[in-house]
Amino acid sequence: MDSGTKPSPGPSVPARSALPAGLAASTSGVGGMSWAALCLSGSAGMLELWRRVKMEFTVELPMLKQRWKILVFGLVMQYVHGIFTQLAHRMHQPQPQPLHDVGFSLTPELGPDKFWISEAIFGTLFIMFIFWTFTPFLTARKRFYTVVMWSRLLMVLVVCQALRILSFSSTQLPGPGFHCRSDQESATREWPDHWTGHVTMNVARQASKSCGDLIFSSHTTFMLTGIMAYNQFGNFRLMKYVAWTGGAIVSCLIIASRKHYTVDIVIAWYTVPLVFYTMYRRWTTTRPVTSEFLGAIGETDEPMILDEGDDGGSDVEAAALLAESKGRPGSKSSMEMAGMSL
Repeated sequence: MDSGTKPSPGPSVPARSALPAGLAASTSGVGGMSWAALCLSGSAGMLELWRRVKMEFTVELPMLKQRWKILVFGLVMQYVHGIFTQLAHRMHQPQPQPLHDVGFSLTPELGPDKFWISEAIFGTLFIMFIFWTFTPFLTARKRFYTVVMWSRLLMVLVVCQALRILSFSSTQLPGPGFHCRSDQESATREWPDHWTGHVTMNVARQASKSCGDLIFSSHTTFMLTGIMAYNQFGNFRLMKYVAWTGGAIVSCLIIASRKHYTVDIVIAWYTVPLVFYTMYRRWTTTRPVTSEFLGAIGETDEPMILDEGDDGGSDVEAAALLAESKGRPGSKSSMEMAGMSL
């Protein structure tokens, strides 16, 4: 071959920019994937999520049928608790300055314009907790049932709120909040002309401008109930540290905001754990933990793995749920054997 002869060029390949607009768009994507592949992947993910939601709903529906009265009772108790906090506001005897408090001496006072800080952190923790209680509908690895969790937590709140009602109805301390001092119109509430005025509650006012319902802190009660539930049933140790740290910060901010006396926070910090673990001792069911939930509902022959310390009630309840979901004979008696106790 003559060294001066150039090889003939091969077939020309159009540059990417020369491709038709529609073809170029279909071959571009994220990380080298085409948009069509991304759409298919997203559709498969949504179908898998929908399958998990339906499966979890099928499993938890029998529990809801047995526990709905407990759930309704717990929700009604929230309104009853609000009625009594409103009564405490009417009995409130304001003073120009709050009582002497060691916590007030140790924390800087956050003025009325910074009232929202503790509420923002509390609200963030509360929303995260609500989302977590519904994760059994979204994830493969589960340690609890949503219906069972809420029925138990509402009963913890009912007991704590009953103790709280007895406490603040017995002794009315002058509210330390800025809106609860004697020079503020919001420090007192008029008595109704008719008894129906006691059962009609101004929810917005009670949530933001209540006075007199001090011993012990309602915010701390809700917060500790959620933290202890995640500490017992949550999977991520880091999130447990975050929850406990957030709880401690919120407690300090409540004192700094002068929403509660220190004694209200201290009492809540030992009352709620005592109530929680007292009731936890009689909770007989724990969700079986497996790598895939399909194994827990009988799709495989592998034995169910129970959490450490479980008392054996889980396999009874799981067997009952399996029989119920598959329509086996005797499923009703199995459900009765399970008891579905709190």
